[in-house]
Amino acid sequence: MVSFHSLEDRLVKTAFANASGREAGVSRHDPRGLIARAPARFTLVHKNAERPTDAEAHRNPRARSARLRTIECLERAA
Repeated sequence: MVSFHSLEDRLVKTAFANASGREAGVSRHDPRGLIARAPARFTLVHKNAERPTDAEAHRNPRARSARLRTIECLERAA
């Protein structure tokens, strides 16, 4: 997914982290920590966002703020 603003990127980053099973855990004193989590359905292709190169930003100034984040599906829907 391509995002162009920091707020969009934060939403995409959070959604992708949750989908790949990287959400923050609960406190060790919270009983919800005993509930098993569902296995992750996606994996992050790149840990960080991909940014345009200097040459690409020079050719296309609008690309300067673009961030590309990708995830890959681990299982096929039935």
